Amino acid sequence: LGFDPSLWRPLGRSPGRPWTFLTFGTLSARKAPLLAVEAFLEAFPTEDVRLVLKSTPSLPLQVYSDDPRIEVINEEWSSEALVALCEECDCFVYPTRGEGFGLPPLEATATGMPVIMSDCTAGKDKLYPRYEIEMTGAETMLWGGRSYGYHPVPSYRGLIRQMRYVYEHQDEART
Repeated sequence: LGFDPSLWRPLGRSPGRPWTFLTFGTLSARKAPLLAVEAFLEAFPTEDVRLVLKSTPSLPLQVYSDDPRIEVINEEWSSEALVALCEECDCFVYPTRGEGFGLPPLEATATGMPVIMSDCTAGKDKLYPRYEIEMTGAETMLWGGRSYGYHPVPSYRGLIRQMRYVYEHQDEART
């Protein structure tokens, strides 16, 4: 797996806007998008910080929160549109419960975005993420009333800790 380096390349981030966390891909239960939402809400109860979750119409994401700082996008987008979204965001969050590879974090890294990512994935060997989420064990994963087998569990507290750290050390994260 790889990416087009003429498209996915280091970007300048837009100044003068709230710090924005992003996750994108086909956001199934295994990608733990709802864990990212819960951690975001606890980590940033009042700060001017945003969270953008971009999934696809084939697996639309429903977030039950009326917090206007959270944006959910369930649309099919081109790679060019995703790159433009990355330019408006500051940190990629990927609390996955397991990945064979993980193309979205690789693409986000290629744009110069720091990545917060579970330490249970094959992709971490390729990305060398600085902000890893430790795992707290494993359990049967349920989504929409169905069981999807036994998967690692990302640390909720570890995710909050990494999100706060990156937010509080923005200059370091940008480097």
